[in-house]
Amino acid sequence: MFFEHYQKAVLAHMPAYQGRDRDMMALFVVSCFNNILQLGLLGPQTVEREEAIKKEVFTLFSRYLKP
Repeated sequence: MFFEHYQKAVLAHMPAYQGRDRDMMALFVVSCFNNILQLGLLGPQTVEREEAIKKEVFTLFSRYLKP
């Protein structure tokens, strides 16, 4: 249920990508983000780590979602 709800939310804002399966892309985005949140909560809680995670998350998704 978690993935389905958030996958629909991602799909509502995701443009079409020629030759790519939007449903699969949304599932990957939600799955990755969920795991990244878990890793962030399990690791040390420092400002530096938080900034590093933000940078990597931005890089991951901005490159993956590039047309």
